[in-house]
Amino acid sequence: MASANLLSRSLLPTPNPTQTSHPNRRSPTVVSFPRRHGRLSVRASVSTASPSPPPQPAATAAGVPKHCFRRGADGYLYCEGVRVEDAMAAAELSPFYLYSKPQILRNFAAYRDALQGLRSIVGYAVKANNNLPVLRVLRELGCGAVLVSGNELRLALQAGFDPARCGSCS
Repeated sequence: MASANLLSRSLLPTPNPTQTSHPNRRSPTVVSFPRRHGRLSVRASVSTASPSPPPQPAATAAGVPKHCFRRGADGYLYCEGVRVEDAMAAAELSPFYLYSKPQILRNFAAYRDALQGLRSIVGYAVKANNNLPVLRVLRELGCGAVLVSGNELRLALQAGFDPARCGSCS
C-alpha cells in the first residue's frame, strides 16, 4: 500500500482554452511507411507561416514558484512552500508519493498554450501515473486520457473522464 498526497496549497487560475484558426496551415497530408505487417499511415499538417517566436512559459500566479521543489535556507527540502519532511510525517502509509497540484497545473497550461489554435486534445497517459486524485485534477482541466489497457480504461472512467475524450495507442 502506498500513500499519495496531492499538494494543492496554491492554485493557478482556471484554464480557459480558446480556439484560433491558422490561415497559413495546409490541409493534412497522409504519409505511409512500410511496416513488417502492412503499412503505417500518419497524418501530418505543415505550416507555411514564418516561424513564430519561442513560446513564453505558462503564466503563474504571483508568488508561485516556477518549479515545485527547492532547498530552504534551513537545509530542508520544500515543495510549494511546504516542508517535505512535514508532509511525509503526516502521511499514514509508506511508501510516500508527493504530487504538486500547482506544478500539474503549470505543466498542463504549458501543453495547452503550445497547442493553442490547433484542433487538439491534451491527453494524459494513464500508464504514466494512475493515481486517482491526479487523474481527477487532469480531467477537471479538460485533459483526455490515453489508454493501452482495460485497467487503464477502468481507471479513466472511475476518475470521470469522458469516454469521447479517451484514446488508445497500440
